[in-house]
Amino acid sequence: MANKQKDKDYYIPEFDQYVKLDDVKQEYIRIYHAYFVLQWEMYELCEHFQCSNAKITKAIAWVIENKGKFPSEYLLDGAIYALRERLKQNRKLLDIELAKTKFQDKRFIIELNNQLRFDEERLFKLQAITDSKPSAEDAIKASDVLKLISAANSTKNS
Repeated sequence: MANKQKDKDYYIPEFDQYVKLDDVKQEYIRIYHAYFVLQWEMYELCEHFQCSNAKITKAIAWVIENKGKFPSEYLLDGAIYALRERLKQNRKLLDIELAKTKFQDKRFIIELNNQLRFDEERLFKLQAITDSKPSAEDAIKASDVLKLISAANSTKNS
């Protein structure tokens, strides 16, 4: 069953841990993380990835359906990408606010700085996981990566 091609337009063997995803599937993972981690709206996703609503919907559905079937490195890369995008966006907002000569919102600046620190800490933790190159016995599972991402997202929202 693991070697049979499914009737859908994609195929990921269930027992192969070292599946290489093509560029389209990697983009699907980035779209998924931008939607769920960055919590971007559909029009922002369409503008950033230069694609249609249908592609966004297909990407999110594909990742949800297959997230247990591909290696955790892809989830880590997608989470790192999402955090980098959020850091870039927050730095831009902070620069705009600091450039104001009158009526700077101090509370907004403090909150942005806190968010930047938190995101950088999460980014460094995720990068440390990918840089350590674990052995086959110590390899991180996809479920562990999803727990890390959901923990980061839940502490961000509280």
